[in-house]
Amino acid sequence: MFSYSLCLENINQDRDAISYSGIGYKVRDIWEDINNIELIKIFLQQAIKPHQERDRHIEFYASMYSNNPYVWARAFTELYGENSRLFTNDIAAREAEALGFLPISVGHNIGRILRQGGIKTDEEGLSDDYEFIFSKKLSREEQSVLDLLPLYASVAGSTRSIV
Repeated sequence: MFSYSLCLENINQDRDAISYSGIGYKVRDIWEDINNIELIKIFLQQAIKPHQERDRHIEFYASMYSNNPYVWARAFTELYGENSRLFTNDIAAREAEALGFLPISVGHNIGRILRQGGIKTDEEGLSDDYEFIFSKKLSREEQSVLDLLPLYASVAGSTRSIV
């Protein structure tokens, strides 16, 4: 993703090259002190890509830390908006989306930095006084009530589809 000018004092004598993990750790150390919001935005845009695409970048090789988590959080908010949240799981993400939030998956290491900077997860602020049950497991009576929801929604004037 970026080009690095690394000091290669630990060159592997057999291959005349530094090991991949050695480069990864040096790159991690560089990112630990980065506070340039535009560079962080580029990094975050790569961090939301699927693992196969993201993991080919050396930046994602080693566990990440930052001495500037609030700058990372500001970059995240500028990129994805005030209603963005960190993705934790599918159920929480669906509920957060229904409440108007935008769950973003960035991976564990980057998520840790962003949480330290104050970014909330999709689970934060959600209700915990209910239980998810798949409709196949409902009783006949419960299913008949569920079947009435589209009618209730239309009577209430909702334009959203009830699934």
